Amino acid sequence: MKRGYYTVEEVAEFYAVAPDTIRRMCRGGKIPGAKQFGRRWRIPAKFLEDNISLETDRSDKPEKPKK
Repeated sequence: MKRGYYTVEEVAEFYAVAPDTIRRMCRGGKIPGAKQFGRRWRIPAKFLEDNISLETDRSDKPEKPKK
């Protein structure tokens, strides 16, 4: 039987990123269909199926100066 939702930790392991990255994406609305139950987030399986790689928003990171 296929699962409908995954935990933050499972998704973070799948994409090889920190769980805080996934939580930040959930709070920012970057993961469609993510639901919060109390303090815990659940990410729909469809997100993993539709997104082979994870695009993280790096707009808060300063750009390295070019030489």
